[in-house]
Amino acid sequence: MSHELKLAVDRHYEYLIQQLFNDGMRRYYDQNQVWQQLPKTQQRYWIAFMSAGVYAIWREWLLNRESENLMAIHDIVGKFQSSTMLALKESN
Repeated sequence: MSHELKLAVDRHYEYLIQQLFNDGMRRYYDQNQVWQQLPKTQQRYWIAFMSAGVYAIWREWLLNRESENLMAIHDIVGKFQSSTMLALKESN
């Protein structure tokens, strides 16, 4: 997918890919039971925060020739997701 993303960046339609990604993240989190326990305001902003962050990680990885191991990227994303969810749950 790195070629497709680079093409989207070069031809200025990356925003379409990012919007599709954000929509996918929203559908993914809507199926999560822990997620349902958060207030609606936190859900909305957490999706925005996580979508932007996860997209940025994937973008960085894909556009920089995928130099890190894919499992390392998954681990990083998982740690960010877990720690931010924990922080929100503790604040309630």
